[in-house]
Amino acid sequence: MFVKQGELDELIKVHEEEVEKIENLKIKLEEQNKEYDPLMAEKEAEYDQELAAKLDKFIIEHAARVIQTAWRDTLRNRAEKRKLLKLKKKIEAEKLAAELRAERLAKQAAANAKKQAKQEKADAKAAAKAAKLEAKAKEGEGAAAEGQETPAEGQAKE
Repeated sequence: MFVKQGELDELIKVHEEEVEKIENLKIKLEEQNKEYDPLMAEKEAEYDQELAAKLDKFIIEHAARVIQTAWRDTLRNRAEKRKLLKLKKKIEAEKLAAELRAERLAKQAAANAKKQAKQEKADAKAAAKAAKLEAKAKEGEGAAAEGQETPAEGQAKE
């Protein structure tokens, strides 16, 4: 039994040494945790801060893209409106020019018609005068040959 007691004592001694080692390791672990916990908290805070910065950057860039797209659309709309206004003014100017051209042509046509009517009147008057003279000349020849007056000559003398 003595051997068994020796083995037991030895096992108790090994056990106490192991328990003492475990206690020492626990103490060291607590000391390390005292340093480790604040470091990990600091590291986690830095990670959170970095993540928040990335999120803020993403939000700002996204907002910038949205604003830039809206601004480009606005500029495009303004340019389109300017083009439409220019086109509208051009069409109005062409319409006014066409109206003025038509008015001028109408006046010119009226003036030409008036000239033509005046010319026709003058031609008709000249033709009537020529016909009258011709008729007088024929009457003069016929009257001289017969010696008689025509009714037109008789009225002319009176």
